[in-house]
Amino acid sequence: MMDHFLNTIAFYFYLFALLTTLVRVFQSKLTRWVPLGFTAIGAALQFAAFLIRWSHLNWAPVTTMYEILCYVSFGLGLAVFFTYRKFDAPVLAAMSLILPIAALGTALFTESPDLKPVVPGLQSRWMPIHVSCWCFSYSAFGVGFVVASCLIALRRLGRAPKMQEELGDLFHRLVLFGFPFHTLGLITGALWAANAWASPWFNAPKEWTSAITWLIYAI
Repeated sequence: MMDHFLNTIAFYFYLFALLTTLVRVFQSKLTRWVPLGFTAIGAALQFAAFLIRWSHLNWAPVTTMYEILCYVSFGLGLAVFFTYRKFDAPVLAAMSLILPIAALGTALFTESPDLKPVVPGLQSRWMPIHVSCWCFSYSAFGVGFVVASCLIALRRLGRAPKMQEELGDLFHRLVLFGFPFHTLGLITGALWAANAWASPWFNAPKEWTSAITWLIYAI
């Protein structure tokens, strides 16, 4: 299928982005726009694949595990591109690029790309909005996790105070971007559940996990 082919090509563009980012760690003369360009092309290919699959299904392709992982990797690719477009940190960028590569690689090599009919419970107008909100919130939080991990390491080592300040500011901006989407994800998820199953809350582990995550970031 064409969408699977495009996602496969996107996977290799993300790999090229990672390799050229690693080169920048040791060869600073290489401009950051080379790996960023590979990342942007990978995300663009994934977006094209998303539209093609949508046209085949006549529904947003966010229902199977393969589709979810492809969509999440697309969001992560965008997050990496826009985060490091202005913040030049090759080591952080390399660590962050592992996220879309891992998500897309899991989709391509462990999940079936076959088109499957959308079950009635998923045919709600809230469902694509809900999944999109989760995708963009967790993409920002994922890159934010990498940034926060490096920030904690620097603080423990007592090094690079200026870098610590910059990383703290970057993490704050990523959370500010992801938190509203996370909030909308909770709301639209409840609306979807109420529409499909007549109840907005089922005490499922993923619901409690999402709610606790929201509370942690809110505090």
